[in-house]
Amino acid sequence: MCSSDLTMNSSSEPARLTWRGVLDGLKIAPPLMLNSGIYGIIFGVMAAQVGLSAIESGIMSVTVFAGAAQILVIENWARPVPLLAVVVGLLMVNSRHVLMAVAMRPHLDGLPVWKQLLASSVIVDDNWAIMMGKFEQGYRDAGYILGLAMLAIPCWTAMTVVGNMIGGNIADPRRWGFDFIIVALAIVILAGRWRGVSTLLPWGVAAGVAVAASYWLPGKGYIVAGAIAGSLAGLLRPDPGGPLKSALNKEAAR
Repeated sequence: MCSSDLTMNSSSEPARLTWRGVLDGLKIAPPLMLNSGIYGIIFGVMAAQVGLSAIESGIMSVTVFAGAAQILVIENWARPVPLLAVVVGLLMVNSRHVLMAVAMRPHLDGLPVWKQLLASSVIVDDNWAIMMGKFEQGYRDAGYILGLAMLAIPCWTAMTVVGNMIGGNIADPRRWGFDFIIVALAIVILAGRWRGVSTLLPWGVAAGVAVAASYWLPGKGYIVAGAIAGSLAGLLRPDPGGPLKSALNKEAAR
């Protein structure tokens, strides 16, 4: 299907989740495989550094599928594992998915609840940004995000195992710039969500609050503080705003 087919659907059409949407997502999934693969290697190397085997690392990746959360666990790894601290940290790091799901919710109107949950269950930063861009163009098939994730998940898991196998030979992953890859991914996602100068307001507020909060909030609390502050700032934008503001406006108009 050509790219023009992706934008021909009117946003007034009901949402759907079909195999055709899954195939559309699969067609552009290879670049996400590269991202997932590199990220998987980073996690695998870090997991090897704390003593996890390739099998253990692979099982964690296929069952959790949350790079930032898994890296947080590894960063706090000890024996015994500080379970309470890890759980609280995971909730903080992954709380951003709540905001992403809220932003995507209006675009899933008309779907059965189980299909909405299925589409939301595979949300990660990059495929969410791509999916929201398609929704904003009028594309209505939520199967697209499943297609984006369908290749990323096995690639992420396989490269986790590879990273673990070579991790024992890398004394300091940061020396090779592995830690910057995560930052580079965030920059790419932000560039894709640029909607004009007004976009700088929520971005600037989120960044400023997160940096400031990192000095006085424990653990990963600065992530939550930055996300909430940036979202609230986005509501103050004079234009239609980003996905969260649009979602709230749609809900209020019901």
